[in-house]
Amino acid sequence: MVFVTWQPSFFKPNLDRIAFVESASGKAPYPFFHWKYSRWLEQQGNYRFRTSAFYVCNDVVLLSFSTEKGFDYLEQFVMSNILIELLGEEHVYLSTTVNGTLYYLIEAGVVRIKEAAERMMREFKRMTPDAVFCAMSRKDDVKNLQSLYEEVGELLRIGKAEERTGVISYELFLEKTENSRNLIDYEKLRSAEDFADILSEIYLAFLKMRLNGYTFEQKKDVVDWCIKILCGESCGAENTEEPEKEWRLMENVVNVLASSFGKDLSEGKEEQRVKDILIAMFRKMQDQELSIRYLAKEELFMNEDYLGRLFLKNRKQKFSSFLLEERIRLAQGLMKYAPWLRVSQVAEMVGYSPDGQYFSKAFKKAAGCSPTEYKEELLKKSDFYK
Repeated sequence: MVFVTWQPSFFKPNLDRIAFVESASGKAPYPFFHWKYSRWLEQQGNYRFRTSAFYVCNDVVLLSFSTEKGFDYLEQFVMSNILIELLGEEHVYLSTTVNGTLYYLIEAGVVRIKEAAERMMREFKRMTPDAVFCAMSRKDDVKNLQSLYEEVGELLRIGKAEERTGVISYELFLEKTENSRNLIDYEKLRSAEDFADILSEIYLAFLKMRLNGYTFEQKKDVVDWCIKILCGESCGAENTEEPEKEWRLMENVVNVLASSFGKDLSEGKEEQRVKDILIAMFRKMQDQELSIRYLAKEELFMNEDYLGRLFLKNRKQKFSSFLLEERIRLAQGLMKYAPWLRVSQVAEMVGYSPDGQYFSKAFKKAAGCSPTEYKEELLKKSDFYK
């Protein structure tokens, strides 16, 4: 049993409504949506808050609505009244807004939730011509509310990118989303510290797709879906000939993600140079001759010493050290995804000689174990032995 408390702000105009989920044992509150405001609430002794509290014993569904301009108070009132009228007040556990998006926490056992959402969308259309998007999460325990919140956020971004006007449910995109998540680590992209992290993760995803024998169109579908979920837009490929087409797609995806997450390197001349070095490095990652000298002479046509100093200044490490770390990270990612790969295959895919000798030494120095030992541990943890 989970105790849910809703604390809407009636006296602070710009404060989003907040819901806390707290265990029945009385442990510290777990923030439902905007946990960053919880401290603010604790400190506002001079403000009064109207609070409602209740028990949630069943699985829940999270329903959300979004428009470009958000919902005004009257629209929120009308939408909430329609939902309560159709489903019953006892089944709608809470309603709240976060950054202009409406959220409703509903008892999962209630029938016709989707029909109610469609009715709400029709009624909203009578009030305004603005496009409205609706997402409905899967059924889950209320303790997993944060996961449901992230899920409907992804669905809303997909709806906007594809201009879908109906109710977007998790089941509708399950197969496509799961396939994309198997190839791309969304959490790593969300938590990326800089442009290089994003570039590295997308490059690894393309290596995985090559292993699976994906066609160009299949690769484009996977990364396009990723862009829709994370950024709410679609990613188009430039009209280029093979073999440039795949790389241009990869670069386009990285640029869209980096721009969306505020990690792009285009503010100044030096940052743009570092971005050029990173892109050229990954472009030639499988070349055993790859070095800062090689890039300066064959790719960027600039002074080697200048590029080396610039990279060190920006990345706080030498190019050779960064290259080594990235190659080992890519190798680990490939072995986690396909632990049945031979060491020689992995070595060649990340730019080492297929005989594997130098690769094994570099891997052990960086990871603390040999590639073979690393693979064996992965296989023990996988379904291979189960």
